[in-house]
Amino acid sequence: FSAHLSLLQSASVLGLYGLNLVAVIVAMIPAFWVMGWRRTAIVAGAMLPLVA
Repeated sequence: FSAHLSLLQSASVLGLYGLNLVAVIVAMIPAFWVMGWRRTAIVAGAMLPLVA
């Protein structure tokens, strides 16, 4: 039972992390158009270690 609870807990943490990541990507979509694909990719690459 405790193993089941820990699995549920890890799944919810992964779910929250996934939702957060989706929210960040959705928030960045306008930046792709404003700054251009290449510059936004550089910024995203720089942010990736901070997020992960």
